[in-house]
Parts: sequence; structure tokens; C-alpha cells
Amino acid sequence: MKAINIYLSENAVVDAQEGKLSLINIVDNISSISYPLFLPTLAITCVTEKDSVTDDFECIIKCNLNESEIQKFPFKFSFRGSNRARTILKINGFIFPSPGIYKFNLCLNDKTLISSIIDARLKENIITKDV
Repeated sequence: MKAINIYLSENAVVDAQEGKLSLINIVDNISSISYPLFLPTLAITCVTEKDSVTDDFECIIKCNLNESEIQKFPFKFSFRGSNRARTILKINGFIFPSPGIYKFNLCLNDKTLISSIIDARLKENIITKDV
């Protein structure tokens, strides 16, 4: 299996009639005045190509915060006779515990195929006073 791309968004849908992929609210950086930060849904969409006779693969999405692994998610791919697969993993209730660089790695047999990053920053809380 060859990884083509990985997208992080709040939602992802594939049109049943046309087969078009829509990514809604792509997440590549976020900022908040406080952490932990709760994201109701995080969709991880992987586009892959088949490079062997095997149709089904069991992968893992590893989430690292500043190079330390914080979560793992099992991720199954099925090409179903096609040469390309678009697979969506929806995580309900993803929590960013602190600011930092969140790296999402698609791994097969402990080898990282492709990664995507979310830069989570602390936003300054600007307080204004009436004078």
C-alpha cells in the first residue's frame, strides 16, 4: 500500500453518486486561549494506492504531541478490487491537552507511510478596558 495523502478536518464525506470527496473545515492549525481544547469531531482521511495483491490492510494512526505518542487509533483499509482507496476515520471528541505540534502518522507494520501536522497554539487573551 502506498500513501498518497492524509487530510485532517472537522468532517469528511464521500458523495454516494459521484464519488467526490468533500473535506469540511480542514484543520492544520488551531489556537485557543486555554487548554485542554475539545474538538467535537476530527476526521482523518487517507488516500492510498494499492501496490500489492492484498486488498485489506490494518494500519494504525499514531498521534504524537511534540514527538511523544499520546494516542493510537486502529485504521482498516479495503481496496475492494480498486487501485485507489479513500478511507475516513472519524474520532468523536478529540482533546488537545496542551499547545504544541500534533503529528498524525499513518503506520503500517510500524513504518510511517505519511504524516500530517496540526500546530496548536496559545492565543493571547486580550482584555480591553473602557477608559
